[in-house]
Amino acid sequence: DDADWVHRKSIVGSEDHTLLGRCKDAGYFMHFNTMAGKPQESALLESRILYPKRKLQCLQFFYKMTGSLKDKLVIWVKMDDGTGTVRKMKKIHTFYG
Repeated sequence: DDADWVHRKSIVGSEDHTLLGRCKDAGYFMHFNTMAGKPQESALLESRILYPKRKLQCLQFFYKMTGSLKDKLVIWVKMDDGTGTVRKMKKIHTFYG
């Protein structure tokens, strides 16, 4: 991982998914500027560990890509063996700019 994501306050008046519309202009988003980086650089963003109460749990997020057509967002899931030890990483999807 070569660069960092930045935690920013949402732009006033723009559509805000972070608080399900309950608190207009009060949300935040994570931003990564691909224009400032070099080709093939990456930035890692991880969620907290999710502990499903049943067999499945959902992590929902919204994204917006406005950079180069060569930019990509790759979604990975880390899976553990039930003891907390990561045993497998699985690529879920790749979005292209």
